[in-house]
Amino acid sequence: MARLGETVALTAGHVGCRGTLLEVELVDGPPPDADRTLRRRRATFYLRHGALRTGATVPRPPRAQPEMPEWEIMLLPGAAWSGVIDAATRHDLVRALMVEGYGLDPSAGWLALHLAATIP
Repeated sequence: MARLGETVALTAGHVGCRGTLLEVELVDGPPPDADRTLRRRRATFYLRHGALRTGATVPRPPRAQPEMPEWEIMLLPGAAWSGVIDAATRHDLVRALMVEGYGLDPSAGWLALHLAATIP
């Protein structure tokens, strides 16, 4: 997987792959009847295999149903990872996921509000 990420990044003109984003359900997030044990086990698995907690969350769309889980963004570092997780990094990761990953309009107001909140 890491080798594939490197190939894709280099083909796209980047210096290398910063890493792979993982969307992981927040253990204590909604819905209230969620299986917390499964969520905790999944997050522990990713951490044990090298994922990093970024402190970034996936923005909730304005029309999200109450039963929609909340997600945090974890990162499996790649060869071009700088090792820094700061506000600018969190901003970049969220923007990349939503705009490049999901094709969201970068000028969407609710996304702009979420991104602004990631930079102190």
